[in-house]
Amino acid sequence: TFENAGRIDFLDPNLKEGDWVKKGQVLAYQNQSRPAATVATADAQLVSANTQLTSARSQLTVAQSQLADANAQLVRANTQLAVAEANRMEADANLQLAQRTFQRYATLLKQKSASQQEYDSAEAQLASARAAVRRSAEQINSARADINVAKTGITTAKANVETAKAGVTAAQAGVGTAKANLGSANVTKKESYLVSPIDGVVARINVEQGYYYSPQYVQLQSEPQLFNTVPIILIDPRQFEVTIRLPYDQFDNVKVGAESYIDIVDINASLEERLPSEVAGPQKALTSYPIRGRVYSVSPVLDTDLRNFIVTVRTTQGQNSLRDGENVSLWTRRTPQSRSASAR
Repeated sequence: TFENAGRIDFLDPNLKEGDWVKKGQVLAYQNQSRPAATVATADAQLVSANTQLTSARSQLTVAQSQLADANAQLVRANTQLAVAEANRMEADANLQLAQRTFQRYATLLKQKSASQQEYDSAEAQLASARAAVRRSAEQINSARADINVAKTGITTAKANVETAKAGVTAAQAGVGTAKANLGSANVTKKESYLVSPIDGVVARINVEQGYYYSPQYVQLQSEPQLFNTVPIILIDPRQFEVTIRLPYDQFDNVKVGAESYIDIVDINASLEERLPSEVAGPQKALTSYPIRGRVYSVSPVLDTDLRNFIVTVRTTQGQNSLRDGENVSLWTRRTPQSRSASAR
């Protein structure tokens, strides 16, 4: 049946009751405008979600690159600081030497043991040493400033990486949601088609092309109502199920796999003739029954009003003689140490 309401745009014009159909054969479908639009929208949303995911991953790559650059900048700044501090130590040593040299030449000049030129040269070297100390101090301050900038950059870059990761996670969730929506849309579209699930025979067609159909039309109160309200009914005549009800006191006498013998009921016969007699047993040899089967299932639940239970028998031979919905009588073998049980 259709899972959603809609107008039937197509019903196979060659399809009629009694026809064989193949598994996967399209029998009918509803108007495709809405399902197709839903699929197209969901598909576009998936494309958009994938684009957002690609963009989010690109942003994460950029953020990770920026973090790597910030870390490299910190390494360079620390190296520059180490060099500047080494230069400062050298400059301090040179300054001390220049000061001692200048003082010595100043004393020698007063004693007229050194020339004015030597004094001036020592004074110039002292000034140069002082300038070198100032430059190394400036280099240290600059390197420390660069370290602070690099650390700030690392903090910012780490925050950007976490934000980008969150963006990737959100985008991945968006892709997942879009895929789910597309899957749901495709399911809805698929549900607007009636496709044969089996190789079987058309038993009933309850719809026409152009007919508006809703799942609410299906009546589940009884088998006849269901038979008349489901759009298309298929059966597999290669095997039938016979459902029987047995009294509760027979429960231990029926087991799954027990052999069963089936006879078609003559609708013109009297009630006494149509009902099998458990006391008399089968009226003909069991080997003469052309239709046979085996117990497929035994319900463990008793009907609270009728105090009986349901047994399902599946045919194993002779099913070509049966028709779906036909009344039959059935004998099934009891468990050992018991006689056969009968039902109609």
